[in-house]
Amino acid sequence: MIVAIIQYMFSLKEYKYFSEIKKLDIKKILPSRDEELFYNALIKKSSKEIKVMGVTALRMMQDFASESSPREDKKVLLSALANGVSVQILLPQKIFLFSDEDKIKHDQSTEILNKLKDKFDNLEVHYFDHVPTQSIFLVDQNCILGPVFSNYASKDTPCIYMGVNNEFARKYLDYFKEEWNKNK
Repeated sequence: MIVAIIQYMFSLKEYKYFSEIKKLDIKKILPSRDEELFYNALIKKSSKEIKVMGVTALRMMQDFASESSPREDKKVLLSALANGVSVQILLPQKIFLFSDEDKIKHDQSTEILNKLKDKFDNLEVHYFDHVPTQSIFLVDQNCILGPVFSNYASKDTPCIYMGVNNEFARKYLDYFKEEWNKNK
């Protein structure tokens, strides 16, 4: 009987723990953000909005908005824009980047983004005035959230793929909204 009570208590504790995790709607923990196929599938499914906060967005432009590539998988962001998906990209001003390499990437991505903004009214880009600390990638009702570390490329840092209807994601998305509105 005592063993059954102890097992029940452990089961109840486990149930409460997993209920809390389930509320977060965590779909996957990614050890890195170097997942081109994964991001490609998310962008391809987008129907309403894409929001990005990061360091330079150059890899995103090269992987998903390459006008010169013959490969359709390198153009999924262009297709989303052509289909009317609202795209907001929020990046640091160049002076707040960590390395000379990031500053070069910033210039390259700015050139690409400016060309795309001329073609698509539904693409907006804002620049914030501080060091980047968060990586946020939202596609409709799903997001990928993670840190930005000064000594690591963002593609090499971990992240969480989750739904947006929970307190954890809401804090990140509120932060994006505040930074977006503050840095027009």
